[in-house]
Amino acid sequence: MKKLFAMILVIALALPVIALADPDVTSMTDQELRDMITACSAELRARSTTEPDGTLLFETEGLKLYQIGEPRVSSDYLYIPVAIYNDLDFQVSLSPNVPKINGWEIYSSGASANAKSKKKDELSFKISDADVTALDQIDSFVFGWTVFNMDTWEFPFESEGEEQRFW
Repeated sequence: MKKLFAMILVIALALPVIALADPDVTSMTDQELRDMITACSAELRARSTTEPDGTLLFETEGLKLYQIGEPRVSSDYLYIPVAIYNDLDFQVSLSPNVPKINGWEIYSSGASANAKSKKKDELSFKISDADVTALDQIDSFVFGWTVFNMDTWEFPFESEGEEQRFW
């Protein structure tokens, strides 16, 4: 009886470890993978909304960019409403750096703000360059960020591309 109890106790203690193992995504269908990505993106957005101004998308010394509304698709473009907070002593432009949707390079435009100011703006991405017409057709959205000093024509910050999700 003691051996049975000890074995049940060992199994009960091992179950949480097994449950925390990485999920096997190779056996999932494409739709199951998309659903999982959407759920993970929603959870990440929910976790990062502790700021009262929206979801923090980018931050470097003296400069922050927040998503302040839901993305929308209109015509050939995806629009992301943002607020840019510039505490720097110069006018900046913050733009997506080499954006790619599903592996296709696309056109985009960023947000700008004068020195020591904040401004509401929109990021725009020409999704038709990737033959995409709706958000659910985007499997991969990769880009970095470029900060441009509009007073001196310098680039004080550029980042490599990484996976992005706004919805």
